[in-house]
Amino acid sequence: MIVDVHRHYMPKELFERYGALGKPTWRYQDPTLEFTFYHKLYEVDGQLRDMDEAGIDIAVLSLAQWNLKGLETCQIINNGIARVVKEHPDRFVGCIQIPLHEGQAALQELHRGLELGLRAPAIMSSCLDITMDDERMFPFYEQVSRLKLPVIMHASLFPKGAESALQLVEPWPALTTYRERPFASFIKSSRSGLISDLFCPIWAVFCL
Repeated sequence: MIVDVHRHYMPKELFERYGALGKPTWRYQDPTLEFTFYHKLYEVDGQLRDMDEAGIDIAVLSLAQWNLKGLETCQIINNGIARVVKEHPDRFVGCIQIPLHEGQAALQELHRGLELGLRAPAIMSSCLDITMDDERMFPFYEQVSRLKLPVIMHASLFPKGAESALQLVEPWPALTTYRERPFASFIKSSRSGLISDLFCPIWAVFCL
């Protein structure tokens, strides 16, 4: 079985909200997020055709970049992914987008996402100024540990305020996290952490 753990889905509602609906591609940019809107992000039939052509059996849907936009946006995405999973339970597994920078609201959305039938939280390797070894992450780690959930981790460039990704090389926050919290299981959907990842051993356990 071939599983694609790095497949994005965005509900059409967000395309409408940001004025991207009907455009082949559209680049969005603000101080916290850069993102390319592309029509296939909401075209489930098109995604299924692409999966069939590539021989992919199951895809894990997420859109962790948009966690930065807060709880309401996360809820829209989670509701949309849950609908797709309900319609195609044999082809898609859904992730829970959570606004880690909003504290308790993130944990509440984690539990709501599980009630929707989603399977794992999707986070960035840093969220604004919050790195993986930040104490503000500890309540999240405690929850995913208690619930025995894997964590899908998507690459971010570098934390807000950092001058370059090279600042994360020594020490790398994720390295500390893996060592001190080996109960957390991470699935790295891409080269999460970018340059720094090339220099550090991986202490994560990969599971679905």
